[in-house]
Amino acid sequence: MACTITKARKVDCRDALGGLKKIFIANDYMDDVLVKASFNQTDANQIDDFGQAVTVLEYALRPDLSSMTINVTNDATGAAMFEQTLNVVLKKIQVQDAIALQELGKNRSQIFVLDNNDRVYLLGATEGMNLTGGSVASGAARTEGTTLTLDFSGSEPMPFYTLKPTAGPGSGGTPTTDYPFDGMTDGAADFTITVQS
Repeated sequence: MACTITKARKVDCRDALGGLKKIFIANDYMDDVLVKASFNQTDANQIDDFGQAVTVLEYALRPDLSSMTINVTNDATGAAMFEQTLNVVLKKIQVQDAIALQELGKNRSQIFVLDNNDRVYLLGATEGMNLTGGSVASGAARTEGTTLTLDFSGSEPMPFYTLKPTAGPGSGGTPTTDYPFDGMTDGAADFTITVQS
């Protein structure tokens, strides 16, 4: 069987930003994500419609602290897998963090990652993302503050999936309805976003 390469790439504009804005963790693992989803006709890894209701927990991130990395794992046996890692740093330890850490440690949820280019990535689509490390830390000096670090990892046959592009956060900093899932065919019905009260 031939493995034909179909995608080319040119040097693009210098307008891409690094860093992450938010992550959205599904409150339960969904074992049929790719079965129910509808994909873009020309870009097979872009999900246009999620096809099911999901509640996600929003984690807002401070600039320049959190990161996402996808490493290629390929060996002589013919297996190719993609190791997805997500490092999240949250400032200021809060009382509810103890329960959240315990729940995250037991779960393996899909995670939606919103980057600074308003692109949403889906990590752990088929196997979920596991909390594999992290720390709760207080700096020695008063100016060092306190941090909660979460390290997630997953192993997938596809590097990542993206969601249909959002219209963006809106002018004047007012988010559009259902941002960043507003680009989806049925974003309002598919996604319920839970934020800290």
